[in-house]
Amino acid sequence: EQTNCSDPDRVGVSCQINGYMSTVSKYIICLGEQICDDNIENLCSRPSFDCHVHKHLMCDEQQDCNDKNDETHFSCDRKTQQKCKRRIGQAGELPIPLSWLGDGVLDCIDGKDEEKIWPTCGIEKSLRFMAVDQACKNVLLCPWGEPGFVELRDLCDGLQTCGNENEVCSESRSSARISTTVLTTDKGLSKHLSFCMKGLKNNGLFMDCTMFPSFIFPNHHFFGVAERTSVIVPTATLR
Repeated sequence: EQTNCSDPDRVGVSCQINGYMSTVSKYIICLGEQICDDNIENLCSRPSFDCHVHKHLMCDEQQDCNDKNDETHFSCDRKTQQKCKRRIGQAGELPIPLSWLGDGVLDCIDGKDEEKIWPTCGIEKSLRFMAVDQACKNVLLCPWGEPGFVELRDLCDGLQTCGNENEVCSESRSSARISTTVLTTDKGLSKHLSFCMKGLKNNGLFMDCTMFPSFIFPNHHFFGVAERTSVIVPTATLR
């Protein structure tokens, strides 16, 4: 019997089958044969060439792949602080990857991963889930496609999320990381500081460069700047 399992040790998942709640054997998980109405038993991943594992066994602090890629996968890097019991697996309540939130798949037994209760950050294309409520940081907006943005810390990770960041990184690596431009106005009494990643500035695919909203001033005086000179720091963010 692959459904309606009477032995709790054989149960892989509880799900609706033809509209009725039932259980499915753990021995058919990831075999490709759909039994559950939502096909939850076949939402599997291949984190490495020789490892095929169910989504809910990823990032659960239990090694399933010989190379541990089910626990070192990039999706495991960002997880919720709140915990829930996953529909498949026996690990109890665990955090879940942020990428599982609001994806249309019920991953938690109580379904709260699809509820609008999770911290978010950003607006429009840069809207994303966060582990905790915190101030948003700059992101690189993709000119096309999904997910629509790349966090700056992930910009040069080798993955083509936007489809063009390898070109950006290539430009950046061939030049100094930060390009500083000073615009002097008001007869030399006003200096406007801007800080741009050279790869973005030189790339031609972008009209704007990354502007950092904060700037830490040194404790000493600026050489060659009179005390009455005002120094204006950037307040714009990457568009």
